[in-house]
Amino acid sequence: MDLTTAHSLWLAPLCLLLGVVLAWVLYRKAEGKEGFSKGVSLVLAACRALAVALIAFFLLEPMVRIMVREVRKPIVVIAHDGSSSLLFAGDTGAIRSTYKAELEQLETTLGERYDVRSFTYGQGVTDGLNFAQNEALTDIGQVMREVYDRFNGPDLGAVIIDGDGIYNRGRDPRLEVDKLGVPVHVISLGDTTVRPDLVLRSVEHNRIGYLGNELPILVRVEAKHLGGSRTRVSILQGGKEIAGSDLVVKGHPAFVEVPLVIKAERAGVQRFTALVRPVEGEATEVNNRADVLIDVLDDRQKILLLAAAPHPDLGAIRLALGGLEGYSAELAYADDFSGKVDDYDLVILHDLPAKQKSIQPLLQRASESGVPMCFVLGSKVDFISFNTIGPVLQ
Repeated sequence: MDLTTAHSLWLAPLCLLLGVVLAWVLYRKAEGKEGFSKGVSLVLAACRALAVALIAFFLLEPMVRIMVREVRKPIVVIAHDGSSSLLFAGDTGAIRSTYKAELEQLETTLGERYDVRSFTYGQGVTDGLNFAQNEALTDIGQVMREVYDRFNGPDLGAVIIDGDGIYNRGRDPRLEVDKLGVPVHVISLGDTTVRPDLVLRSVEHNRIGYLGNELPILVRVEAKHLGGSRTRVSILQGGKEIAGSDLVVKGHPAFVEVPLVIKAERAGVQRFTALVRPVEGEATEVNNRADVLIDVLDDRQKILLLAAAPHPDLGAIRLALGGLEGYSAELAYADDFSGKVDDYDLVILHDLPAKQKSIQPLLQRASESGVPMCFVLGSKVDFISFNTIGPVLQ
């Protein structure tokens, strides 16, 4: 700890001198005045000198600097692949027995010099080393993002990650590794042979859609050692194809984006399945499909077509409205209608009000709710009643 000032510290004696001089000027003739004795005058002068000296010293902007040295161990992250694909090929016995002990020994050895943090990754990321190997999905990019979010900074020293390099969820992990800025050491496990395979890498879609609208879906497909093969990318609902596109694989490896469009025909949460049709010689078909959920909302404008009696005009009006996206028309007759008029965005009245069909309560509710009204006048309209609808016509 040391004391420093914004201005030269050599000015500090001048601050004390200023306080002494000012106190001498003020109290040199104070003895005997105001009943002060000599001792009291000296005490007051000393307090005044000290106060002025402190104020002047504070104008030098003094600061107390404290230096604290903290020694922290570098952080080393060990990430273990918990996916079941490690046991499909390779020396699975060694992974179940000796490899577990060796990785735990590595964690203990590194812990003597480093701050070791261990994780197991698969569909998600969990703390600690878990050798159950029961994860069905592998997202290597997610564990790299987790390391970046939690440990990014000068303390992170290195990352040690094991696995077979197979990932069937998330983005290319190399994009996340570049952000870390530290060495990433890889322990290769399982079967590293690249086999012929079609992989549905990801499906991009909107979480929310609207009834009657077209919904875009982007399917990303990766092909390995299948150059020249033909397949088809489909969107299924209820086992039935509702959209699809043929795909010819070119080169190895091949990354293809297939844009598709489906139409939302039912409201509610809809389940769709993106499927890449398998081809002959594929290593596995497990990674050829993915389910997506889209919440389809019904925000169509509701129109009530209310009539006094059947008429050819009603069919024509209803047919015209039915061809417009975003609108739904409902036909009802004045004698049978028992719904709430405020549930509609527009009410079309055909040959109403009629002489024998009073709709005054309905008109009153529509006026109070602010529902727009459209009148189609005909020969059956009671014009006396119609002329009394002042507020509605305004």
